[in-house]
Amino acid sequence: MSIQQFTQTLNANSLDIALVKTQLTAYFENSALAADMLASEIQTACALLLALQQAQCQGHSHLKLTDLAKQCYFADINEVEPVEFKRVGYTFPELGQINHVIQLMQQHPIHGALLVLHENCLFSQKIFEYEQYISYHVSQRIQTLTARIAPQALQLFKQLYPNPETNPWQPIASLTALTQPFYIINGGPGTGKTYTVLRTLLLILAQHHGKLSIGLCAPTGKAAQRVSESIINEVDALKKHSIALDLLEHIPEQATTIHRLLAIRKGSGEARYNSQHPLPYDLLVIDEASMLDTALFYRLLNACRSDTRIILIGDTAQLPSVESGAVLNDLMPKFVNVFSDSICTWLDTFSPNLSQHISQSIPQNGEVRRETYTNYATTLLKNMRSNARVNEVANAIYSSDTPTMMTKLADVQTLWSQTAPDITPLSQGLLLNNINSGDNLHEQLKVETTRCLLALTTAYYEPLLTCSDPVVAIELLKQFRILTPIRKGLYGVSGINNLIDQSLLKKINDPLKISINGMYHGRAILITQNDAQLGVFNGDSGVVLLNDENVLTAYIDRGKQPPLAISPYRLPEVQSLYAMTIHKTQGSEFDKVFIILPPDESAGITKELIYTGITRARSYVAVSGTTEALTRAIAKHHQRNTFIRILDDAGK
Repeated sequence: MSIQQFTQTLNANSLDIALVKTQLTAYFENSALAADMLASEIQTACALLLALQQAQCQGHSHLKLTDLAKQCYFADINEVEPVEFKRVGYTFPELGQINHVIQLMQQHPIHGALLVLHENCLFSQKIFEYEQYISYHVSQRIQTLTARIAPQALQLFKQLYPNPETNPWQPIASLTALTQPFYIINGGPGTGKTYTVLRTLLLILAQHHGKLSIGLCAPTGKAAQRVSESIINEVDALKKHSIALDLLEHIPEQATTIHRLLAIRKGSGEARYNSQHPLPYDLLVIDEASMLDTALFYRLLNACRSDTRIILIGDTAQLPSVESGAVLNDLMPKFVNVFSDSICTWLDTFSPNLSQHISQSIPQNGEVRRETYTNYATTLLKNMRSNARVNEVANAIYSSDTPTMMTKLADVQTLWSQTAPDITPLSQGLLLNNINSGDNLHEQLKVETTRCLLALTTAYYEPLLTCSDPVVAIELLKQFRILTPIRKGLYGVSGINNLIDQSLLKKINDPLKISINGMYHGRAILITQNDAQLGVFNGDSGVVLLNDENVLTAYIDRGKQPPLAISPYRLPEVQSLYAMTIHKTQGSEFDKVFIILPPDESAGITKELIYTGITRARSYVAVSGTTEALTRAIAKHHQRNTFIRILDDAGK
């Protein structure tokens, strides 16, 4: 069997196979690769490289070789495929033989180092080094430094947290962060992460007499915009009460993306800031840290001085990064809110009752070992929103409690329907059942989904057609969003947006409000390509309206600043914004959210995906699809194979 014949037996992407064929030339002679009978070692090497490539595309950092041994990979799973066209895949040999093949490849004098074998796991060299670097340097930063409390910090604490017992985990997070060069504030939506981090920054500033430079960043432009808005709101609230006015001047109100912070050049990928030219900050805050991938966090950590304090903010229950890695989840301690005696004593200096909450969290199964202490992280547990029902749905998802989730979800939908009686589908069950629907399930789901979408379009998107004020239009757009896990098809972003575009266009009678390039008055748009000269970037959103001169103009949302007005004909690539993928909405929130789940199992819907979608809603959420699809998703956990670890000697 030649290499061409061998690869034809594998169910894999043609581009992945082409890449692996190129990689094989780095490890084996051309004559061996061109042989009519491909050596078994080369077959194993080909399958290994292909499996590693696929694993990294799925977000894993490595292959577990014990999962490969004597198992068949890359076989067709479509049972209706004719036998003569079926790709049979490849069955890996036993573990010893797999290790032997890897060792052969590692013997190459130049390319052998590109593969790393560690604890029966296969890595690419770059990813392995990234994870080792993060593990070591974060561990080095974890240390408890309970210095003498500055009088200004002690006085400020009483102003920032006048009633610390109301929500003890917020003041515990702020105070503990004073003692840690590296800190994580973890928590679900509504737990007050921004509220807490602002007070944390002020206390750190007070402890250092206001002599700190602070950087604020997030993985994406939308996340950076949202944290900027949240920080500004929290700062304004403190200013109204004349609290820490001098220190508030040191709080950055404009966050940036990590790429812009590092000044990563387009094309080359080189960054202005790195280990040789570090960032100028004494303290760096990274919001939406669940979106951090391994390579990006490595570059960020590598660009920080050794004395730079780092604070990560995020929610470990959300989706991990699109690229390889699960940084926040890896760095979070196994035990939640467990602290050492020295931290308890430190907390009691500020408020005598705070440490009582900690003692309830310490494991009771014998002696608490030092490594169980989680002095560098706090999980905020109490929801502070006036409408906590959405969070009850999210908590049930997090706990994999499907019956409770279904009940709470129906309750939220009922409340939504009561506030919007004109949206008839909301007053009915939106989740179809396979048993009751029988063979007509897909057709019935298609009809019901279309009916829901058109009713929601009438209620929440048609008002944009009669709106003339861009500020008002942008605020209208922020109130509601349709979410889906997929991009294409009837239940995907493209299909939903097309349906809504066509529905809205039918309502426009004025020819001035429609252009030949698909733009129309009231169209919600999402920028999908950067254009630095125009000042618009991937993820920016806005709305197209007629201006005072009856010319169609795109107004791009700039948060607290006036919208950026620009000709829609000058914009880079855009798409309609009525529906978005759940991945794309990370870092965003809307008052109301409608989630559409496709019935197809291959959509790869997980518990984390559903949790992320649900928690985009501040007040109301509803889910359309089948009960089976939702139940199946809640039972499916997104687990990534990664190797970032807090080392045993951290803090010593």
